[in-house]
Amino acid sequence: MMVGTTTVVQGARLGQLAIFGALTIGALYQWRRRPGPGAAWLATVLGIVAVDTGIARATGVDPLRDPRSLAGRLVIALILLIPYALFRFTASFEHPAGAKAKTRMRVATAATAVTVGLSLVVAHFPGMPNRHTIWFRGYMALVVVVWTALSGWSARRLWTGGAGQPAVVRRRMQLLAMVSVLLNIGLLAGVRAAYATPGLQVVIPVFGWLTGLLMYLAYAPPAALRAAWRRAELDEFHRAEAALMTATTAGQVTDVILPHAIGVVGGRAALITEDGGRVIAAHGMGPAEAADLAEALNRLRPEAGEVPRLGVVAVPVNHGWLAVLDSPYTPLFGADELGLLAALGHLAELALERVRLSDRELEGRQALLDRERQLAQAQQLARIGSWQWRIGDDVITWSDELYRIFGLEPGQRPVNFDWYLGRVHPDDREAVQRQVERSIDTRIGFMSEYRVVLADGRVRWLHSRGQVIVNGDGEAVGLQGVCQEVTEQRQSRDELLARSRQQAAVARIGQRALSEVDMATLMQEACALVAEVLGVEMTKFFELEEGRMCLRAGVGWRPGLVGHFSFDVSQSSHSTFTLASSQPVVSEDLDNETRYEVHPILREHGVKSGISVVVPGQTAPLGVFSANARSVRGYSPGEVDFLQAVANVLGSVIERRRTDDQLAHQALHDPLTGLPNRGLLIDRLEQALARRARTGGGLAVLFLDVDRFKLVNDGLGHGAGDELLKAVAARLLHVVRPSDTVARFGGDEFVVVCEEATDEPTAVSLANRICESLSDRIEVGSRRMQVTVSVGIALAEPGRTDPEAVLRDADAAMYRAKERGRARVELFDSSLRERVMERLDAEAALRQAIDGEELRLVFQPEVSLADGTVVGVESLLRWQHPEKGLLGPGAFLPMAEETGLIVQMGTWALEEACRHATEWRGNNLDAPPFVVWVNLSARQLCEPGLSDRVREILERTGADPTMLGIEITESVLMEDIDAVGAALTALEALGLKLAIDDFGTGFSSLSYLKQFPVHMLKVDQSFVAGLGQDDGDSAIVRAVIELAHSLGLTCVAEGVETAQQMSALRRLGCDSAQGYYFDRPGSPAAISALLSSGSHPAHAGRRVLVCDDDPDTRMLYRLALEHEGVKVDEATTGAQCLEMAERLAPDVVVLDVFLPDVDGLSALPALMRLLPSARVLVVSARGTSDLAVRSRELGAEDCFDKVDFVPRLPQLVRRYLSAA
Repeated sequence: MMVGTTTVVQGARLGQLAIFGALTIGALYQWRRRPGPGAAWLATVLGIVAVDTGIARATGVDPLRDPRSLAGRLVIALILLIPYALFRFTASFEHPAGAKAKTRMRVATAATAVTVGLSLVVAHFPGMPNRHTIWFRGYMALVVVVWTALSGWSARRLWTGGAGQPAVVRRRMQLLAMVSVLLNIGLLAGVRAAYATPGLQVVIPVFGWLTGLLMYLAYAPPAALRAAWRRAELDEFHRAEAALMTATTAGQVTDVILPHAIGVVGGRAALITEDGGRVIAAHGMGPAEAADLAEALNRLRPEAGEVPRLGVVAVPVNHGWLAVLDSPYTPLFGADELGLLAALGHLAELALERVRLSDRELEGRQALLDRERQLAQAQQLARIGSWQWRIGDDVITWSDELYRIFGLEPGQRPVNFDWYLGRVHPDDREAVQRQVERSIDTRIGFMSEYRVVLADGRVRWLHSRGQVIVNGDGEAVGLQGVCQEVTEQRQSRDELLARSRQQAAVARIGQRALSEVDMATLMQEACALVAEVLGVEMTKFFELEEGRMCLRAGVGWRPGLVGHFSFDVSQSSHSTFTLASSQPVVSEDLDNETRYEVHPILREHGVKSGISVVVPGQTAPLGVFSANARSVRGYSPGEVDFLQAVANVLGSVIERRRTDDQLAHQALHDPLTGLPNRGLLIDRLEQALARRARTGGGLAVLFLDVDRFKLVNDGLGHGAGDELLKAVAARLLHVVRPSDTVARFGGDEFVVVCEEATDEPTAVSLANRICESLSDRIEVGSRRMQVTVSVGIALAEPGRTDPEAVLRDADAAMYRAKERGRARVELFDSSLRERVMERLDAEAALRQAIDGEELRLVFQPEVSLADGTVVGVESLLRWQHPEKGLLGPGAFLPMAEETGLIVQMGTWALEEACRHATEWRGNNLDAPPFVVWVNLSARQLCEPGLSDRVREILERTGADPTMLGIEITESVLMEDIDAVGAALTALEALGLKLAIDDFGTGFSSLSYLKQFPVHMLKVDQSFVAGLGQDDGDSAIVRAVIELAHSLGLTCVAEGVETAQQMSALRRLGCDSAQGYYFDRPGSPAAISALLSSGSHPAHAGRRVLVCDDDPDTRMLYRLALEHEGVKVDEATTGAQCLEMAERLAPDVVVLDVFLPDVDGLSALPALMRLLPSARVLVVSARGTSDLAVRSRELGAEDCFDKVDFVPRLPQLVRRYLSAA
């Protein structure tokens, strides 16, 4: 028995060691896979085993053999701790806080049973104190209490622990039960082997019952317990249901569903999306474990290829899964748990859907609020308000913006249709009411613009659109629409329309101003148009005239006022105040006006307001333009600008018309006398002739010419001449009737047209009265002079309508009066008409000469008196008449001047002269510089654009400007000082030379020689002709030459015909000369040949006169002087010598003493008188001793012997010529 017991005990020990080893290895394996708080309990188990083994080994005590010893008791006590430590170790892994309720109950019950069983076994150990003693009972009570408390505490932790860990699975419960059974069996076997005791019979059944109870609890819990579990699960489900009902967000649903899912079935839970397995939320696990759960859940799908056995249940929830993890082994999830879990998932899905719908509703409600707020903001920004009118109860609902548009606080008062209609402007109210009623009747919406009046009196424009609301029966039950405030837009549109109308009005006035309408009509039309555009009753146009404001046009004034009313500018009024301020003046209420006095005429017409603007002129205001209303009103800046624009147009028109009238007057009137000019005279005469042709009467034309007017004009100056003409014009106007026409025909000519003088006596009587009126002396400056006129009268026969013919007749009669002694009156007759016709024919022939190239230029050289070179060529005009031959200028130039053809002729002469000058210079490049001179008349000089035409001619012909010179007479220079001076300055600027022709023959002031750009003075031939004969002429010529040189000018003598004149001019220092002595006017070819020769052959400074009857001697003299560049003239007698000396004026005379007709010495005094400056050389073949003294006494240079005289002659001539 002992051996068997020992064997059993040893087997039990080996079993316990095996169990302890298996548990240790399993615990280490589990702990490695999932470390946690069980590590402490594992260390406790291993420590207990180690301590127990160490005590037994150290003491050598076998607790089962000697349980009464202290060591045995200690070892047994430690052994009793091992099951509890193992239980806690296993529970730390498999029964954590948050395990399923029934699982926790099973584990707690089993632990309690094991504890009680072990306590009973220990209580029946042999060697224990008497079981019936107080100490033993106390000891047992202490053991039961301690172990019960430890088991209860563990069960409570398991029962009430938190969620988040996997639930207990059945196999682990089985493992726990097996461990407990094997442990208790081993212990009981050890006790029985130690000794037999009657108490063992009690312990074994109790232990068996407890073991059976443990197994029953593990595999077949009682129905009552299952019902309790079921109720607990339902309670958990209902709590979850209640919590889900109150959840308002998806987060709250998640926070409710996960803990309650764990409460129903235990374990750990997560919400996972269906697509991609994304974890939405997890409970009882970390992110990594949740990711593992999602991956494991993906493997549950059949398409994954395998379905592993996992402790996971997944319930579909709203496009995802509610996954609950129990363990990697067969779960403890039954049908009830799965059903509850499915129901819980359904509740979660419903809750999430409700939350989603609630969120959508909230979003929709928020979006609606946002849209309403945005709409309100948009309405406020756009000034648009919405409204709805329920017809049945007559209630109009407004948006807040519509209240603001009406100047009210939102919701301030209920609105009905009558109240609203009362706010509509009275002028628009009826139209709005009709439109609303028509819209209700026709079921058609409406759109309109109208005004409303706010409580403070302000007026606003509204643009309203509405549509009809109908019920199911098609009846109109209301209207709804929007109103937009368009006051600014309407004002802008009205301003734009007004501005457009104003611009159109201004344009219309401007167009009318360009037409032929008279000024009065234009002003009246402008007044009417301004009144229409501005909407006023009255307008007026005051024109400023000689210090008075004259009403020229107006609208709204009483008849008879326009055109007759005026007042002085010094009188205070709206118009004069505007004129003084020089800017627009606006008066909105004349009753309160304090700036000026309101004119009574405005009070009379009931004017209450108005605007006035100045009508501007270029230098001064022209008047005032006003617009007035009979009501108090304001005027916008645009209206003021419009009135000012109209005033500006009228002002420009007035000035333009005045300028046109002035220009027309100037064009038709003489600027000096103010009388009609030739153009107006012919027009009036033509009209008078036409009237007489219709009535059958006649009229008289008197042509007057002031006698000796040129003498006054030249002698006293142009100013005196002008004064005389004005005085004559005034006398004529005083004599004739107002119906007669007095005109200045030109120059000193006047014409009187008398329509009442139909016969000769009447016309002659009028002419005599004119002559008598002019017989009284006229004051001109400080002089009083008597003026006479020559009058020619022509009577226009009935039916004659040509005014030019009548004027020609009167002009012809006037010329006959001039021819018969001036200061006469002559009547026209037929003989005069023939003379007139001849003159007309001559004029036509002259025109034909210009057009038919009958004009010619001839040229006369200008020779230097110093060296005989040609320094200039004067161009002279000729007419190659087809019948009369070559005519000089005197035959046609006066007519050309009179008819104005002189301008065309002068232009032609200028171009021809430039063309020949260019040709001559091209053919004679080595010739000295020369100038081609062209004569210009006063009419040509005063012709506009003369310098431009000259420039064009120079460019066209290629002539050098320095080769062209202009000659004008002294009288032309004084004709019109300003015009001539400007023309000469412009010509000099081109590079032309300027010469004064016929100097000394006119009446002029020498100061003008300094004022005008003159280069040359030409001495008139009338003074040159008297040189050597008239001391006065010589003195004049000397004075002119000295004057020219003192002013730095060149002096030229004209009309030189004799050698004596040429010699005298050279002695007086004249620079050059021209005349028949040198050459007559010749052709261009002759001038070209002369320029090629280098000097003129008739140059007197190179002339030697040889007087000898021996031809051989004369030949020797010619040969000796052949290369001296002098002209040798020969005379054979004394008489011939004197004649040639007078004619040729030689510088050197070689005089033989023995001549056939006279002794040379006897002729010497006469010769010296002819040539006082000549060098006379006396030659004798018979000796010179006595002759030399006598010759020198008579004025000769010396007396030479003919034998040796010829070789000395060239040297003597050179010496004398150089000395000269």
